[in-house]
Amino acid sequence: MWSRFQIREGWLSLLLLFLMLFTVTLSLQAADWAPGMGLLNAVFLLALLVGLLFAKSRLSGFLLHPLSLLIGASWIGYGSLRLVEKAPWENQAAEVIVRLLFWQDNLVNRVPSADTLPFVLIMGGLLWLIVYGAFWDFYRARNIWGVLIPGSVTILINTYYAREDITFLLIAYLIFAFLLVIRTNLLEQEERWRRSDIPFSSDIQFDFMREGTIFAVAVVALAWFMPNVISTSQFSPTLSFLGEPWG
Repeated sequence: MWSRFQIREGWLSLLLLFLMLFTVTLSLQAADWAPGMGLLNAVFLLALLVGLLFAKSRLSGFLLHPLSLLIGASWIGYGSLRLVEKAPWENQAAEVIVRLLFWQDNLVNRVPSADTLPFVLIMGGLLWLIVYGAFWDFYRARNIWGVLIPGSVTILINTYYAREDITFLLIAYLIFAFLLVIRTNLLEQEERWRRSDIPFSSDIQFDFMREGTIFAVAVVALAWFMPNVISTSQFSPTLSFLGEPWG
């Protein structure tokens, strides 16, 4: 029974997935879009747990996905009570609902709203979908692009529009994502070797990840600093020459 819940993909894969997604969470918080973004920590942790357990379950996604949405909405709703004034929970829940209804009415009528509570809840819902979906795609669907694309788009947009410089989080995310791709590729190779009864060293994971880390850091650094190098004055004459008509 419990064999289904074993992390056959290895603890390293789980660690890289955790670090990659937690970097997205930190990025959303570091942008400081609104008060109350600390709610995202609780959303991240429960989405991680639910995503891992559901992905390892034998039940169908047809049943588990709606249940995940229900759990996520309930958890975010519970967390939203901490974002309003202290009162009996019934009054807090009523205030949250009323503020959401006012926000919806303003949205429909195209009236600007200064209430940031709906935004925080929307960010919580977005993060839940990203984290839960990433764990499902990695452990059940085995779709690495489903793991990478939602988080990558989110952190890119967030970094671009953030008022503070949070580029270091984007760099960290890219490195973790690169290593996860390498680890995923190695997992596929190991499974193929086992099916073909091809022996391989137990140290291959360490060697792959060591070289992969060096390669990932080098690629990210090159991609990051190369535009600045190309734009320096020492390359300007060459670039100007290449830009002129030939012949």
